[in-house]
Amino acid sequence: MTSTVDGGFAVALYNSGGNGNNYGLFKVNDEGQAIWERNYENEDGNRQYAESLTRLNDGRFAIVVRESNGGHAPVVIRTNNNGNELWREVFVMEDWDRFEADRSWFYGVTTGLDGSIIAAGSAEMIWDGGGTQLDGLIIKLEPLVLEPIIFEWLPEDTVFSVLPGDTITFIARARDQQGDDLFNQWIVNADTMGTDTTETVVFEELGEYYVQCQISDEENTATIGWRVTTEEFYLDHYSPDSLAWTIQRNTEIDFSLGVRAIDGYEARVQLDTH
Repeated sequence: MTSTVDGGFAVALYNSGGNGNNYGLFKVNDEGQAIWERNYENEDGNRQYAESLTRLNDGRFAIVVRESNGGHAPVVIRTNNNGNELWREVFVMEDWDRFEADRSWFYGVTTGLDGSIIAAGSAEMIWDGGGTQLDGLIIKLEPLVLEPIIFEWLPEDTVFSVLPGDTITFIARARDQQGDDLFNQWIVNADTMGTDTTETVVFEELGEYYVQCQISDEENTATIGWRVTTEEFYLDHYSPDSLAWTIQRNTEIDFSLGVRAIDGYEARVQLDTH
């Protein structure tokens, strides 16, 4: 499971078909309501199971799949941000030197800083003296054109609260791995804003805002987003800043917290201990 750039979560479906030939991707919003579901049919009839997924820097997804065809074949599937399949790569391990096909598969997948797909699992290797043994397997799939890398963003917290009328300046800077010029595009909810490396937003009404900056070299796009909630009051700070720790008996600790609230709004604070 992974979060998505527009809110909510995407979940890989291990086996969504009764015959084992279907698996998929499922999207829910922050309240757990279904947004969409995609099923991927394996046309050659071999049983396949989705093991893990990752969100790529452009908001798309990569899923690693274990295929059972008498042995096992590692599979990587890339989708767009709506879960529609773009391509798949099946690794036929017996075609590689010193690899066997019987017990090779991917268990996990993650996204590299350069936008690459990095899949990890295990593979059956042939010993020098004969016989086989399991060994670790890591494969990196690099994009043909590398997307921009976002190296600085402010605020550093990407989820926070503000009061109505608060003004926040957002910053996003990136470098392009091909040395091309970059173009910023700021979007607040569905409204298109400025094109600079900074954008100032006034949060005038109560509710949720999604602020994102899309940084593009005209071929690839990197995205950074902030989820901002405008509330009547919220916790501004608290002490101690750790929420769980171990202490000795009879230890005295000073607890404090600060609340920001709209002028004239009374927020009642109660501290419970047990």
